[in-house]
Amino acid sequence: MLSDSRPLTKLYTIHWCLPIGVAVWIFCTVHREIQTNLTMTLDGVKSGTYQNDAYVLNFPNDTIYEHIVYSNAGLDNTQHTLIVTLDDLQDSDNPYNQMLFDAAKYS
Repeated sequence: MLSDSRPLTKLYTIHWCLPIGVAVWIFCTVHREIQTNLTMTLDGVKSGTYQNDAYVLNFPNDTIYEHIVYSNAGLDNTQHTLIVTLDDLQDSDNPYNQMLFDAAKYS
């Protein structure tokens, strides 16, 4: 498990203005040997994180495609802004951190 005391550095941000809808999902390709640390902000409020600690997960395959890294259902039926930030853990033993975006779905 990753320690909360390590400082985070923002590497890359994806910003979406979503059409009117009540749910959103983000799908990414995840590899078991490469770490992925994401922070999701919805309408200006942190609404989730995704951490794939590559050396801990026991994936059946090396790579999983269209893996759900974020989902949020039950939103108000209005326009939303979603920001996904790729974070990097400073002083991490694993310097590789990536986000391989596959798709975003909303309804």
